[in-house]
Amino acid sequence: MVGGTKTPGWSLAQPEKPFELYGFRLGSRGKVDMTAFTTTTLEAGAEHFWNSSENHSGEYISLGNQVRFNPTNRIDGIIEYHGVTRADGLAYKFEFTHEGESFSIRPGVKREFRYDSFAALVGSRTTGQLLGVARSTLFYTTVTFEAGDIRFNVTPLVGWVSAETLSNNTQVGLDTKTAMPVWSDKNWEVVAEYLFYLTHYDQDQSGFSPSTVEPLPGGYFSPRVFVNQIPRLAATYVGENKNEFYVAAGPAAQYIDEATKAAAFRIGGDFHASYTAPLVQRLLFKVMADYTQIATVYIRFQTNAVLVYTF
Repeated sequence: MVGGTKTPGWSLAQPEKPFELYGFRLGSRGKVDMTAFTTTTLEAGAEHFWNSSENHSGEYISLGNQVRFNPTNRIDGIIEYHGVTRADGLAYKFEFTHEGESFSIRPGVKREFRYDSFAALVGSRTTGQLLGVARSTLFYTTVTFEAGDIRFNVTPLVGWVSAETLSNNTQVGLDTKTAMPVWSDKNWEVVAEYLFYLTHYDQDQSGFSPSTVEPLPGGYFSPRVFVNQIPRLAATYVGENKNEFYVAAGPAAQYIDEATKAAAFRIGGDFHASYTAPLVQRLLFKVMADYTQIATVYIRFQTNAVLVYTF
């Protein structure tokens, strides 16, 4: 039996109103291989979220399992419940993976929280009525393949977003990533990447007060059309002592078509970094930072820190 434990910490800062959201999470995660073909993970902890006028705390629990049928086929599943939300604290993801010789395909379905605002995540009662609590349910298939040195990831998706007091909002989209090696040596690897994301919502539900016209009160970013293009460089450094540093950054050219504003091209940004260090035998520390800017709508900064013990 092989297993391990993790102590994950997570924080988020998103200061722009009305999409304001701050929060942190602290928990403990255990992983064990009950058989040679299965891996089970269990995580539990507490989290707290707030904005200028509201705050809420709660506990969460997450149960995941991977079943490996053979070296090329597996199923991954995870179910979570978060008590911090004022309604509907359920999230899940189920995915089948087939690894071919020159490609992989991963069809799946996921139900996710929307971290676009306090209202979208937790639910807001500032108007006296519970608004927001946005949850996206998406069916998708990720296809990964290579053409020479270039690696492609293509993910079409379709589903809907649900929110309190509103009808389901249909969403369709396409998420792609292209990566090409630029330079490498004994310790360094540099890759040029191009990320493209396109999504369409049937309604603009980004409002925060009761309304019968768009933007409707869902509290989540939902323009009729949103296109995000990010050309960036990603660099990985692995030291002699197995310390690893990763950074990826680039500008974002975005097209946003909102219900109450003229469609326009805008500029955003994207930055990711991580550092991994083996401390002592069986003990590993990893810290991550992510920065995302959606034009003038919101800026989100996230940090993650994980302490891993393997037994």
